[in-house]
Amino acid sequence: AAGAAHELGTPLGSIHLLVGELPHMSAGEREEAVSTIQREVARCKGIVHRMASPELSAQDLSSDGGGPPWRLWALGDEAIAVARGSGVRLVVEGRCDVEIRQPRAALEQIVRELVANGIDACRRRSDGKGEIMVALAREGEHVIVEVRDTGVGMEPEAAANAFDPFWSTKAEGEGMGLGLYLARAQLRQLGGTLELHSTPGHGTTLRMILPARPDPSNRHRDLRGG
Repeated sequence: AAGAAHELGTPLGSIHLLVGELPHMSAGEREEAVSTIQREVARCKGIVHRMASPELSAQDLSSDGGGPPWRLWALGDEAIAVARGSGVRLVVEGRCDVEIRQPRAALEQIVRELVANGIDACRRRSDGKGEIMVALAREGEHVIVEVRDTGVGMEPEAAANAFDPFWSTKAEGEGMGLGLYLARAQLRQLGGTLELHSTPGHGTTLRMILPARPDPSNRHRDLRGG
């Protein structure tokens, strides 16, 4: 529930911003804004549906097979959808068509969080611009997803505390400080890791590494709290 509530903040924030700007937009801009609002409303609906049906997530996480196979490239498509209309350029490199059997909804949620953070960091630059690169790759039995942004970067203290729950550099009301904490916790349940590297003024890189297929022994241990 905490993860879903946190994730709702981004689309609702976008909707709030666009609704306020509608009276000042041209006809073409208004049409694009309405399309974005419709897409964000659909996104909110999906988040609430997952929150109302937690047994689906529990089933995915406890399944030895990890669910039906799907292509890693889907995460690139998800990243593009999040960045669309944000004003921040996003590029996906490494068209990796490797099959993966990890829970798709969980990984898509993590990618949305990482890309949303990158968009925020780029918007906080003095010129309000920046770029996000999403890299998909496979190394042996593992898949790697990197989200690199050219935003404001993080000071050493912020980078050191980034995965702590309820710790945030954002103004009050703009974030719960749970995004990266929950993302790393989910990846651990899937047998993966999440690494962060950041340079103030130059940007941040978040690197996900996880097995293409789940390890049943690791999964059951994590679900028991081990």
